[in-house]
Amino acid sequence: MDTFYSTQLQWISALQVKNALIEHFFKALDFFDRQEFFFILIPIFFGYYWKSGLRFFYLIMISGLVNYAMKQVFHEPRPFHLDPSVGLIYVSGYGFPSGAAQTAILLSGVLLNHLRNKWGWIIAINYVFWVSLSRIYLGVHFPTDVLGGWIVGVLLWTVYTYLEPRLERSLSRRKPTSLLFISIFIPLVIAYLGENTFVLQFCIPMIGISIGTFISHRHHLLLPRSQNHREFFKRAAFTILGTFVIYTALERLHIGHTYLRIAILTFFPALWISLGATSILKWMSRK
Repeated sequence: MDTFYSTQLQWISALQVKNALIEHFFKALDFFDRQEFFFILIPIFFGYYWKSGLRFFYLIMISGLVNYAMKQVFHEPRPFHLDPSVGLIYVSGYGFPSGAAQTAILLSGVLLNHLRNKWGWIIAINYVFWVSLSRIYLGVHFPTDVLGGWIVGVLLWTVYTYLEPRLERSLSRRKPTSLLFISIFIPLVIAYLGENTFVLQFCIPMIGISIGTFISHRHHLLLPRSQNHREFFKRAAFTILGTFVIYTALERLHIGHTYLRIAILTFFPALWISLGATSILKWMSRK
C-alpha cells in the first residue's frame, strides 16, 4: 500500500469516533445514495411540473452513467478494500469518483439555480457537507474520491445550466415520434454496450419514462404546473406512494433471470411516474 492510500486511511480512522449515535447518524445519511431517495425526489419534481420532472430525471440518469463510466476507467479501490476495519458499511464497485458527492454537488447546483436565497444556500451547503463527510466516515470513499465527485458534479452542473435551455429549444422543434425514437434508441445502445446490470438500471427507466411521457402527451394527460402548495404536495405524495407500492409488489415476484428482473423493477415504476400517476391525477382533477 503506497503513501497516497495509507495517509488517507489514517485520516478515516481518526475521523471514525467510536460513538454509536454518531455512527447511526452517518449510516442514516447513506439513504441519500440509495434508490429510495430518488423514488421520492423524482416524483416530487414531476409533482411540480412534468417538464421539470423530465429534466431532473434525465440529469440524474446521465450523472449516474457518467459516474459509472469514470469508475470503470480509474478502477480505484475503496478504503475498506485496503483496510476492512474502516468499512462501517459495504457497497459494490470502485471508489473514484464518489457518486454520492457528485450527486450532492449537482443537485445543490440545480437547487441554487431556482432558489437563490439564504435558505437555498443553507440547504445546499449542509447537504453537500454532511453527505460527503458521511462517505469518508463510513469508509466507502477516500477524501480524494469525494473531491473527484465534487469536480465532476460541478462540471455536469455547468454543462446542464448552459445547454439545457438550448437543448430544450432544439427538441421542441422535433416531432414527438422522433423524440420517442431517440429517447429509446440511445438507452438501448448504451445498455447493449455496457452489458451489465448497473448500466441496465439507468437505461431501462429512461425507456419507461420516454414511453410514458409520449403516451401522456399524445392523449393530453400531462398535468400543468402546480398552482399552489396543496396541489403540489397531493401530486407528489400520490406519485411517491404509487412508486413504492409498485416497486415493492414487483420485488415479490420470483423472477430468476437477473436482466429481466432489473428491467421489470425499473421500467414499471418509471412508467407509473410518467403515465400512471399523471393519468389518474388528471382524471381526479376533472371530477
